[in-house]
Amino acid sequence: MLRKPKVGNRKFFYGLLLICFLFFGTVAILPEPVQDKVKDVFFGDIPFRIYHVVAKPVLSSCFFQESKLSALLDISKFGRPINPNCFIDEEKLKAKIQAGLPLWARKQIEEDLKKFSNITKNDLNQYETENRKLSNMIARFQIQNKKVVYKTDSHVPRVYYHPRDVMEFVLAYLAEHEYIRDTDFILALSDFFLPAGKKPVPIFTFAKDLNIPIERDQILIPDWQNLGSVVGMRKKIAKAKLLHPWNTKKNRLFWRGGRVNTSKFREEFVSFSKLHPDLIDAEFLSTYGTVDNKKFIPPEDHLKYKYLISIDGYRASWERLVWHLYSNSLVFKEKSSQVQWFYKGIKPYVHYVPVTNQNSILGGIQWAEENPERVQSIIHDAEKFVENNLSLEDMYHYIIVLLEEYNKKRTS
Repeated sequence: MLRKPKVGNRKFFYGLLLICFLFFGTVAILPEPVQDKVKDVFFGDIPFRIYHVVAKPVLSSCFFQESKLSALLDISKFGRPINPNCFIDEEKLKAKIQAGLPLWARKQIEEDLKKFSNITKNDLNQYETENRKLSNMIARFQIQNKKVVYKTDSHVPRVYYHPRDVMEFVLAYLAEHEYIRDTDFILALSDFFLPAGKKPVPIFTFAKDLNIPIERDQILIPDWQNLGSVVGMRKKIAKAKLLHPWNTKKNRLFWRGGRVNTSKFREEFVSFSKLHPDLIDAEFLSTYGTVDNKKFIPPEDHLKYKYLISIDGYRASWERLVWHLYSNSLVFKEKSSQVQWFYKGIKPYVHYVPVTNQNSILGGIQWAEENPERVQSIIHDAEKFVENNLSLEDMYHYIIVLLEEYNKKRTS
């Protein structure tokens, strides 16, 4: 029989938790130079090692990940590691592998890898040497004897752990269960381009801009945000769909997000929304580096609106487009050259309505009002695409095949 923790222990735990929240809340309002000093002290190389040895094994354990405390704290908001392996359905994954990747996914992998051949360890070493200053923006993962070997410059503080941790969890699972064999590759952790080396080297990336030559040859891989959030987000959106059926939704196009983007579409869209408040509800959540919590709307509450729009940030829209497509709202998507691994599988007017400017936005809304049956068909097809192609198991499957094909290009 499990024994309840003593009252004194509970008081100590909650007291410690309160102190942590008060401390980091106070740090958040300090001047940026002071914040940087605090981050260096608490998230520099030595504290990071302590975190990895002491805290990470507990926070990333499936016992904790699946606990009510984890859900209550919503640990992903604090940059703590989400361990997708705790939520993988192995039987479903095996069924996906047996069925094979859909044609669009196979074409994406083939297109991404076609330029490369005879990839050597020396090529990857040379790229790392040439771009030493990027040690906090790239990760080199090696699988050796069913284990993940992560290489990084120990002199560069690893302040932002989440992308590395999530990918390390995924690769460790796939290696341990022998879904992938020994390999060696470089992964870009940032959502913007990296410098090229003297010799073309394959760089794996979560999103890329096809109009930027350096990025065009990078290799798309499922992003860490979707890998870490898809299971929890799917449950939230599924509940929201029941709460907000189509006939109860507000007849407006809705968007909330940050200011950071490369196309300037966000600024133009928010300004344009002020001219049409009866049709569009759009606001920035933040200025650079700060978030206005009063304007924050949880993703599940976006489903109160008939129309949602996905707008690129630095690169694509990460996990937003996935839960948009899974919602029972009609998705408007900025037409752009920025892509993620699954974009070849989604089609305009089949899974979403493409928009390019203000006129096309108004035209899209009018089209939707005049074609209710087509709208419901698009919403249905988008939802089915997500269910059949963008589950956690689908992402693991894609990584397995991608690394298998990549390894065919490698030489010792």
